[in-house]
Amino acid sequence: MINVTEGARQELRRILFTNVDMPQARLRLLSRGQGNLGLGIDIEMPGDELVEYDGSAVLVVEHGLASNLKGVTLDVDNTPNGPELVMCYESEKYLKRQNKYKNNSLKSRRFGWHKWVGSGA
Repeated sequence: MINVTEGARQELRRILFTNVDMPQARLRLLSRGQGNLGLGIDIEMPGDELVEYDGSAVLVVEHGLASNLKGVTLDVDNTPNGPELVMCYESEKYLKRQNKYKNNSLKSRRFGWHKWVGSGA
């Protein structure tokens, strides 16, 4: 399962509550193909893995995708344009802590979200 930092959990909750008025809706981490990930709006499905913040589920991940994301962390990067969600791998987190990234940024791993409703079935 993907690791999600406290800051990323807060940002996921902010995105969810700002954009959705359906109580059972969650953000879903989904594969966009060719190794790209994105966020969409969906409902919890049987077998999904949950990420919670402050007692509420804010992110759902299909079990098969979750099993492929071991060693991956969803974090938030505070930019001049506001917070942006970023993905990083264990080796990148080490390099970031060591200030080996230019501007301490992981821009190549940023991803956005889009409205997407439905189970895909």
